[in-house]
Amino acid sequence: MLACAVCGEPNPERARFCLQCGAPIGREAAPPPETRKVVTVVFSDLAGSTSLGERLDPESLSRLMARWFERARAVLERHGGTVQKFIGDAVVAVFGIPTVHEEDALRAVRAAAEMYWLATTAESSGIVELLAGDLAAAERELRKGVELLDGMGERAYLSTMSTVLADVLERAGDDAEAERFARISEQASDPDDIDSQARWRAVQARLLAKRGRLQAAEALAREAWRLAEPVDVLGLQADCQLALGAVLRAAGRDAEAQAAFARALDLLDRKGNLVLARRVRGELPVV
Repeated sequence: MLACAVCGEPNPERARFCLQCGAPIGREAAPPPETRKVVTVVFSDLAGSTSLGERLDPESLSRLMARWFERARAVLERHGGTVQKFIGDAVVAVFGIPTVHEEDALRAVRAAAEMYWLATTAESSGIVELLAGDLAAAERELRKGVELLDGMGERAYLSTMSTVLADVLERAGDDAEAERFARISEQASDPDDIDSQARWRAVQARLLAKRGRLQAAEALAREAWRLAEPVDVLGLQADCQLALGAVLRAAGRDAEAQAAFARALDLLDRKGNLVLARRVRGELPVV
């Protein structure tokens, strides 16, 4: 009699499989055949995470990293990837395991592009909330985007989003934070990034006017307009005229301020930004 190595059941000598459990008898089960697959690996980490950790307290950094990993996993799995591990501030995912697809490399590239897109679309969400008049929601959306972009080491888009956030904060009356993010935009902006260069100047001009530094404020506001005037971006031009109007009004030069506000409204009307135009008219009924 042969005892089954799995369940111990005695079996006749001629038995090839256990009569009790069906396991092979007298021979070991053949190992599964080895397979070779071509896979695509995505490695994504947060550039500059060391300096980020120096600026944030441990709890804030932990929340940021948890949010980053949660979003990264969702994107990777939606495109068919399998997250293998998280290493420090990095995520490693494989496309082609357990199932190989012809377009695994393309899926991987799409996933990487979407992870980048997640951060940059926060500006659009923030602007939607700003137009709706919800400054707190706009700040929340923009802060998420700025944190992710800063953590990723992305500087070009960081400059734009930081100055939009600075604008929101200034409108909400948080001037200290507004100045901080305007400075971040100033430092991150390339010299030929007209949009960011004009916008951070416009925000700083309004902040300086609040402090009574009217000459410096006007100089910055006019510099912002000088940058924006030649480009065909009506929204940017309107923002710069609104900043100039705010500075001139703070200086008691009402006629000049009204002229700047009127130019801003004309630009907003031409752009079709009816929400902002209506808000400006509500704040300045004489325009």
